[in-house]
Amino acid sequence: MNKEAFLNLIPNQKKNSSLDAAKRYPGAVAPNSRITLRCIQATLLFAFVAGAVHADPAPFGLVLNTTTAEELKSKYPVTPLGINKNNGLEAFDIDPKNIDFEGLISAKAAFSGDGVLKIVQMSLPSSKFEEIFTSLSKKYTLVYKNAPFDGNKEAKFEKDNTYILLYAPQNNPEMDFLYINKKLLEEALQINPVVATNTKRNQEINQL
Repeated sequence: MNKEAFLNLIPNQKKNSSLDAAKRYPGAVAPNSRITLRCIQATLLFAFVAGAVHADPAPFGLVLNTTTAEELKSKYPVTPLGINKNNGLEAFDIDPKNIDFEGLISAKAAFSGDGVLKIVQMSLPSSKFEEIFTSLSKKYTLVYKNAPFDGNKEAKFEKDNTYILLYAPQNNPEMDFLYINKKLLEEALQINPVVATNTKRNQEINQL
C-alpha cells in the first residue's frame, strides 16, 4: 500500500498532515504518530493477551482441540496404540522420559478422526493429588472437588472447550490426570449413566 492509499484510510485528517508533521520534527516520529503507534501496540497486546487467556489448555505444549497428530509426532517420539472402534479416537503413547514433568509415570494422547487433539491422559503418584490440584486451581475454574481423608479423591476443572480431571483411587499408588474435550466427555457420560450418576452425586456432595 502506498502512502496516498494509507492516508485515505484515516478519516477526518488532511492528507498532508503527516508529511507536515515530519517536516516539523525532522529525524523524529511526530507526536501524533507516537500516539497512534502506542494505540496500535496496546491493541495488539490486548488481542494477544485475550487470545492467550481464552486458549484451551496446553499440557506439555499440546493444545487441546488444536494440536494435530502430526505435530505431536514431530514434538515427541510416540507409539501408536490403535483406534477406538467406539468413538474413532486414535491414541498414541508418549514416553514419559521425553517429558520434563516430575513423577510422570505415563502419558497418552488421543485424536479425533480429523487428527485434532481431544484427550491427554497421564498417570502420576497419588501423593501428588493436592499439589496438582493447587496448581490447577490457579489457572482453571473449579467445577467440583471431593477429596475425603479416607476414600477416593477427585476434582474437575474447566477451561473453554476442555475439562481437566483428577482421580486418585483409595489405596492405589497411581492417579489419573486427564485433559479432555468437553463435548467428548459429555457424550461419554450420556452413554455411561453410571459415570454420570456418580458425577452428579459428587457435585451434590461438594455443595454440602
